[in-house]
Amino acid sequence: MLNIYFGPMPQAIYDTSSYFNNVYLDSWLDEKLTQDIPRAIDKGVVLSSHAVETRALGIIPVL
Repeated sequence: MLNIYFGPMPQAIYDTSSYFNNVYLDSWLDEKLTQDIPRAIDKGVVLSSHAVETRALGIIPVL
């Protein structure tokens, strides 16, 4: 379901890039589910905690 909200929201994250950079943990890519997601979408392979290789984009940095 799609919800659309207008106006300021204290719990909303507006700058997702900065938020991700400040909360990302290297250990996230060690988990099986996290490795399964790029594999299911694009036959991607998690190479390390900082790189994923995909068919469409080649090797991409996580951060």
